[in-house]
Amino acid sequence: MKTYASMVGLLSALLLLSCSKSKVEPVNESENPVGADYAILLQSASSLSQTFLNEDAEGLKINPKESNFPGFAIPDLSYRTDSKLSLFYKSGNCSGEVLLYDFSEDSKDELEVFNDIESCDLTITAVAHTDSRLFIAYVIASPEKDKKYFIRTINLESDNNVFVDLEMVQKPIRLVPTNNRLFILTFDEEVTDQSGIRVMEIVSGTIIHEMNLGFDASRIFKNPEGDIIISYPTLHTTLNSSSLEVVYTQYVEGTEPKFMDSETVSFDLEGKMYYQRKNLEGETETIPAVYDFGSNTAVLYFFENFLTDSQLNIEFAVSSATSVQYDEKNDLILIGYKKSATPNSGGIMRITPSPDLTFVDNIDLDGVPYAIFVE
Repeated sequence: MKTYASMVGLLSALLLLSCSKSKVEPVNESENPVGADYAILLQSASSLSQTFLNEDAEGLKINPKESNFPGFAIPDLSYRTDSKLSLFYKSGNCSGEVLLYDFSEDSKDELEVFNDIESCDLTITAVAHTDSRLFIAYVIASPEKDKKYFIRTINLESDNNVFVDLEMVQKPIRLVPTNNRLFILTFDEEVTDQSGIRVMEIVSGTIIHEMNLGFDASRIFKNPEGDIIISYPTLHTTLNSSSLEVVYTQYVEGTEPKFMDSETVSFDLEGKMYYQRKNLEGETETIPAVYDFGSNTAVLYFFENFLTDSQLNIEFAVSSATSVQYDEKNDLILIGYKKSATPNSGGIMRITPSPDLTFVDNIDLDGVPYAIFVE
């Protein structure tokens, strides 16, 4: 059964709270913070590294404790869950490396993949993980043969990481495991240029459901209930991961939350989603944003609304938001950003959420924040 939501638009609060760029009064410090511990993944010119942040009476500071995170090349693809990250890097023409890192335990698992494949005409299109499985979507192409599409499932609990390959009819471009199933966003690049969903039972490797998505469905991700959000420019679809029923939510023109372009999203306990959103159509710079699926409203956090001109352009030299995370314990939004003045440098700033929008503090970092984990 398909359930259609009525034309639900974003409330006027979107425009009133967020889209005006009026200046705020000079900022205040947060009142009585209860302490903070953050793990920050930083991107330099060629690799990723980890640093830790703590809070004292003067604000954020770098914690000098050592990390088990290895130096890892800038990944071609990544996938994130609450405390874990999987990173894929093509290390050679015929091979690749995967790093599975658990930030809550500061533990890692490193794998060499695709050493078994003779063909070097290999393109990786997606990666994902659970606690016990790693999933990699890939394409094999050569001038003499048609393209072939595969999903590789690697059992991380088996000896020698036993794997199984499942051949696909269409190109897999996104993978999301949930509820013992793997949801595969596909793209028909040979005939229709349309997208689809394939649902695979993880244990058996059997495709149990197929659904055509039409045009412009370029992103899927999992919400806190474990259901799949399929994002389009003008609407999103919620696909129940158990019953496979769908609900459609249409946006009113001009109030689209535009989270389909954000490579990373995260949720708080109330189900609000934190992401990076393009400031204006066609721009590469992004700003922090929060979308509430319950009320179908979005808040856009323009930097001009909580930073002075001097802070924005000189002191912090903010170019673009690179990561957004919520600190539930302190009720603060963390914003990772890159600087406009110095390549491969950035920082972390904290603000209070709307409607009491206030800048709290900032710290400069030797790298651009790639991901933020609240410990």
